[in-house]
Amino acid sequence: MNKETISFELVDKDKPEIVIKNSLRQIDEATRGYVKGNIEKYEVFLTVKGLEHYKYRMMFVNHETLSYPVMIVMNDNLAVEYSGGQIKDIFWIESMKDLEELMSRVINSDTMESLIQKLINESLRQEIKNENVAIL
Repeated sequence: MNKETISFELVDKDKPEIVIKNSLRQIDEATRGYVKGNIEKYEVFLTVKGLEHYKYRMMFVNHETLSYPVMIVMNDNLAVEYSGGQIKDIFWIESMKDLEELMSRVINSDTMESLIQKLINESLRQEIKNENVAIL
């Protein structure tokens, strides 16, 4: 080992939790707050306005002392689409850039877009129901 083989340039500046939280903001913005992406400890999930007890688990995140690689255990439906139809739900993500790419692909997947639309529709139904009850 010598000093030429060691680098002090930080490539993966953000921890996985920060990368995921930043990616999840897109959901809140795109849905006008009707659907919100959350990360609490190791769980990444969606919540919906007006559906207090609903939670859609997207994935679990696990890493040890080192931030990368990070292990992602993905929801089956999302995993099948992400992996191109393979039966695989565990992914080892080596870098911050790879994690950003994974999150982008998952959030913009057909499965996720379809689910988010259904969740918005259900939230809107709840709003109408609550308005009708308030009128009575």
